[in-house]
Amino acid sequence: MVRVAAVAFAAFSLRFSLKPAGFEGAMIAIDAVFIIVSAVGKWMAGLHLERLGEGTLIVSGAGLINGGMGWYLVRLGKRQGSLILEANGRHVLTDFYTSAGVIAGLYLTLGTG
Repeated sequence: MVRVAAVAFAAFSLRFSLKPAGFEGAMIAIDAVFIIVSAVGKWMAGLHLERLGEGTLIVSGAGLINGGMGWYLVRLGKRQGSLILEANGRHVLTDFYTSAGVIAGLYLTLGTG
């Protein structure tokens, strides 16, 4: 009986894993709409930048953590032959690259006032 339940669970998991990640994509899209609406509203009202130094430090720290974790996961995935670990590491590295772009923009803003 335990084996039947285990096989049924494995079959369900495999079938479920083949479905597209629509929920996550929808959440990202909804979040993007809220960010755009908020950004446009602030831009139209006259944006006042605050605490850029602290924000730059926080984004830098998070970016470094993402970079280290991404590098570690890619390396571990290659060593263990795990496509999932390697893909997740590459995903985390894209967050690192995005943070690097944001940090460059923040430094330009800090430098130019």
